Amino acid sequence: MCDPLNGAIILGKFLASTASAWVPAATTAVVYERGRKGASQARDQMEQSAQNAANKADPSHADYVAPEVPGDSDGNGVPDYIDLEQERQKVREDAEAERREAERRREQERQRNISLGRSNVSSAFGDIFTDPFYAEQEQAYMDFATPQLDDQYKKAGRDVLMAMARTGNLQSSSRNQRQANLEDQYAGAKEGVSDEAARRVADLKGRVAMRKEGLMQQAETAQNPTMMGNLAQGAAASLQTPTPFNPLGDVFSNALAGLTTAFEAEQRRRYDEDYLTAMQGLGTSGKGQSTVVKTT
Repeated sequence: MCDPLNGAIILGKFLASTASAWVPAATTAVVYERGRKGASQARDQMEQSAQNAANKADPSHADYVAPEVPGDSDGNGVPDYIDLEQERQKVREDAEAERREAERRREQERQRNISLGRSNVSSAFGDIFTDPFYAEQEQAYMDFATPQLDDQYKKAGRDVLMAMARTGNLQSSSRNQRQANLEDQYAGAKEGVSDEAARRVADLKGRVAMRKEGLMQQAETAQNPTMMGNLAQGAAASLQTPTPFNPLGDVFSNALAGLTTAFEAEQRRRYDEDYLTAMQGLGTSGKGQSTVVKTT
């Protein structure tokens, strides 16, 4: 493409050379200068037009003009079907955001109800099942069983004393041995009462812990703090009621075993001695052959 300025200069030179014969030199110079200026102005206009076009094509420029797009009714440079899809996508994104927010709120409420339900369970059990409560339960069994044990011990002591008196063994080693056995069994039975009291408390603690853990798990599925509080209070009240105590068995039966047999054996021995004495008085010994007395 020919540069307008160069074309004007060439034209001016051509006119100057051809018109020199009939046009004054000053006139020729004027024509040349006018041609040069016109060409310069034309080039400036072309450069400005090119710059304007570039500005309109540049999205970052203030003069940017979006190209016409077929099916672009709002003139934003994007076809209507794309605008519609973008609108649909925004609706889907907004709906998903609302769904996630609703799910977050539901989970927050669920966790809150679980936490409150478990707190109600802990409060119901914690207010009752304390260390002093368990100590009272242990002492209650001790108070129930110890008097029974003491009564049996006293009765067993009287039985031993009476049996030894019947056989004349009050000062014998047999009586001392039986009394020692009786005292050993009494000491062992007292320890057994204490162990049973501790065992009962341990059993109660285990049942309390198991019931509480079950309610804690139920609180997660129920998600109802009020209901869990009521259930926990009912369960705690039920566990708080002590189970019936069974009376002690015959603790000292082993220590008293054989007393009646020994008494009966002593009675038989004395009966035999009395019988032999009577027979000797009648002229018979009661042992070996009898002496026969012949009369005439």
